[in-house]
Amino acid sequence: MTGLHKAAVLLVQIGKEHSAKILKSLRQSEIEELTAEIARIEGVDPNVAEAVLGEFKELAVARHYFAQGGLRYAEEVLEATLGPEKAREILSRQFALSNEMPFEFLRRIDPQMVLSFLQDEHPQTITLVLAHMQASQAAAVLSGLPEALQAEIAHRLAVMDPTSPDIVKQVESQLQGRISTVFQASDTSEVGGLKPLVDIINHSDRNTERLILEGL
Repeated sequence: MTGLHKAAVLLVQIGKEHSAKILKSLRQSEIEELTAEIARIEGVDPNVAEAVLGEFKELAVARHYFAQGGLRYAEEVLEATLGPEKAREILSRQFALSNEMPFEFLRRIDPQMVLSFLQDEHPQTITLVLAHMQASQAAAVLSGLPEALQAEIAHRLAVMDPTSPDIVKQVESQLQGRISTVFQASDTSEVGGLKPLVDIINHSDRNTERLILEGL
């Protein structure tokens, strides 16, 4: 079961009022994905619902202990109540959820598309985004900027200080919101290229085929 489906099942189980409060705290793209997944749910098997609620409770308890006394404290308490193996499993899931990389959604987007959204932004914003991208993607975006701006961005990257997580999240949310209005990264598909052209020519009449080939 995917994390998205688990989240949808959880929201269905806790009711409309609580679900609405949770959705308000999410990004627009996340809201769209979740509501679409909820719409696809025709019914929830009681065993599945119980498993999802149980996992959510475990993660909530782990998060509570972690906030109280850190990782070691959470591990000790969970081991004492659930055993070492179960404790490691829960903490592993919690750690993965807590360490999602900022701007992770950009990894699925063509750098030229990212460039089109960043090129008119303030250099400080561009620097922040590039600092969180994969090096190959960041290089492709940087090379598409004007030369004077490239130098400024490079300098800002070199002397960049640690950035507040709240600011990072705010910039990430704004950029993702703008991009999601144009397309959903997970729904993109490749079109065009040589093969479609060959197929079109093969299905054309002789005169059209000749005109296309002469034009090319």
